[in-house]
Amino acid sequence: VGARRILDAAGIHSSADMYTPAMSFMRARALSSPTSTLWLVATNVFRGLGDATTPMFCAILLNIVNMIGDYVLIEKVKVGIAGTALGTTIAQFVALIPLLVVLNQKVPFWMNVNLKSFRRYLARYGKAGIYLIGRSIARIAAVSYISRRSVSKYRTQGRT
Repeated sequence: VGARRILDAAGIHSSADMYTPAMSFMRARALSSPTSTLWLVATNVFRGLGDATTPMFCAILLNIVNMIGDYVLIEKVKVGIAGTALGTTIAQFVALIPLLVVLNQKVPFWMNVNLKSFRRYLARYGKAGIYLIGRSIARIAAVSYISRRSVSKYRTQGRT
């Protein structure tokens, strides 16, 4: 929804050559918001339980699936830069499944969900998602600002 504003804030305007690929990347990457949130929550629950190895093995699986997915989507399917975002999204989903299965074995969390409790869980997820989006925007803004400052400093020193 706010991809255009984020790109404008990052200094990538609609006239830039990079605008269309950046927009497609951001839109494809937005699909992973639910899995990213669940991944962060699940790994932190494992840390709280004193188990750092299970998330590590799932992260290794995530990286392997991501590398294969990026290669297939970029080189074979010819999706372009959005292929990297889709590859990461798919990899996060694939690695999240065993992570949640193991977590459910350690701490059962599947429950009988009725409509009223589903609304409550959805509202909690929305609140957590807003915080995650805010954190992501702050990180993007900080990196964009530092990048622009370093490039302008580099150019003023006579280097191009």
